[in-house]
Amino acid sequence: YNAQMDWKAYNSLKAQNNNSLANDSICDKMWKTMVPPKQTHLIWRILHKALPIKPNLISKESIQIISSITYSIWFARNKQVFQNKNTPVNEAVDHALRTLHDYHHHTTVARLDSSNSRPSVGRNNKSWSPPPKTFLKLNVDAHLSDDGHWGLGMVLRRDDGRCVGAATKVYHGSNDAAMAEATGLREALLWVKSQKMEKVIIEMDAESIVKAVNSRIFPRNQWGQLVRSCARNFDHHAHLSVKWVNRRGNQPTHVLARWALSEPNQLWSNNFPSCIISHIALFKLNEGT
Repeated sequence: YNAQMDWKAYNSLKAQNNNSLANDSICDKMWKTMVPPKQTHLIWRILHKALPIKPNLISKESIQIISSITYSIWFARNKQVFQNKNTPVNEAVDHALRTLHDYHHHTTVARLDSSNSRPSVGRNNKSWSPPPKTFLKLNVDAHLSDDGHWGLGMVLRRDDGRCVGAATKVYHGSNDAAMAEATGLREALLWVKSQKMEKVIIEMDAESIVKAVNSRIFPRNQWGQLVRSCARNFDHHAHLSVKWVNRRGNQPTHVLARWALSEPNQLWSNNFPSCIISHIALFKLNEGT
């Protein structure tokens, strides 16, 4: 035995280890595992980034949702382990989406307040105020007629006050004013979705509806269930929000909602309906004084 023999043994062992690592790679180990073939195939495609999915499935928004739900699952697990409290799956998912929406909402509002110098943005709820630049503001209102019909009015404007569109809808319903306003919110969201608008502030004078959406506390009645359904739209769109405005600030839309009963299901593009032009002009006059 001498040092040369020791060195040869070391080199031989090193070569064997290198060959072993090369031949027994992660993929080789994976194919040798005793699991159903479809599971092995899935893992192999993940490792090689060969999953047949669209690029938007790994978008920032999807990662945010996955991260929030994962944290909510972990939180629910800890409640079960340490407090013996079971959390239903739908409750865990709702909590995750609500937390994500609240975070996006507060950070977006803080960013807009710091970047926009106009004092009227987001703080004047007594009269119509322009949205931040690149945003649209959609005012909505409902009017109940004596014969049980609801007239809905919607006016969409840019940050410079110019009209992007307006619409009227008529529905047959009950004398429940809150249900009529909730239906107005639903129609507003459908319009936003159909036009593929992204940065929109929905404004209503129905305080109970706005509070229910923003607090995620819904009454156990018909309009509460409708608003709960509407609120899911805000969970998935960080730049979509709903705010309360005084009836005075929503006056043109209120007039349009009354007018909807005689001009139902109408749509205007890029111009105000004739019935509210004088009210719009009055707002502009008040802004200038």
